[in-house]
Amino acid sequence: MREISRQIVIEKQSLRQEEEKVRQSELMIELLESKYFVLGMIIFTSIVLMAVLAPFISPYDPIEQNMRETLQPPSSKHLFGTDPFGRDVLSRIIWGSRISLVVGILSVFFAALCGVPLGVIAGYFKGKVDLILSRLIDVMLSFPGIILAIVIMAVLGQSLNNVILAVSISMIPRFARIARGQTLAVREKEFIQAAVSLGASHLTIIWNHILPNILTPLIVQSTLSLGSAIIIEASLSFLGLGVQPPTPTWGEMLNTGRQYLYTAPWIAYSAGFFITLTVLGFNLLGDGLRDVLDPKMRRI
Repeated sequence: MREISRQIVIEKQSLRQEEEKVRQSELMIELLESKYFVLGMIIFTSIVLMAVLAPFISPYDPIEQNMRETLQPPSSKHLFGTDPFGRDVLSRIIWGSRISLVVGILSVFFAALCGVPLGVIAGYFKGKVDLILSRLIDVMLSFPGIILAIVIMAVLGQSLNNVILAVSISMIPRFARIARGQTLAVREKEFIQAAVSLGASHLTIIWNHILPNILTPLIVQSTLSLGSAIIIEASLSFLGLGVQPPTPTWGEMLNTGRQYLYTAPWIAYSAGFFITLTVLGFNLLGDGLRDVLDPKMRRI
């Protein structure tokens, strides 16, 4: 009898594994059929490769100055021209992609790491806990993300770590709100009530039942937030509150090019184009994921 029961359990586990493999295969096919996801992935992969291969594909040192070649227009020697200090714009664009990606990825990671637990705790326990945490989130939401980041940078000073911290804090409310809303919906499901009646602990319910069922909107939000994080970082650098010069950043290049829009427009146009392209890639990636993972949001 025990042998039969064990065999039934093994067969059920095997069936579940096969169903999971089929579901993953179908999901991958749908992703590859989504033109938004494919185009976004192409842009994202290209920017990542540019950042990773910067030491090998950069034609010049992005920091080295050459006062004999200041404000040179695009040519075969300098494809994107040079800036007021004679530095190659293309080289600075390539190396600047590293700062944008590092800030974008790490800030979104830390924002989710802090915001998701806050939202889940507020939505799961409700009552006074929800009231206190929700009011805290509302206070943070009352400040535009860029304004909050500017205040933090003004207090902490300029450095890459402070930029990541400032962008992370400014994005925490986004993840907290989504996590709270999804948790409130999932908490009322029958399988949660069953887990409670069986004596499962709060931590077990949250980890095994709540989080797996709210991951989809959080993944989509993370992808879309990458573009917002890059814009905030570029804005801080544009205002002189980002990473300290001469480290190349796209926002700092925009600020420099702003002063030479009529005499050397290639500086600002190059940085602006890559900021726009990168943010567009992340947004397309997020739209593609949303269309596939959330059928209710599927485009007509």
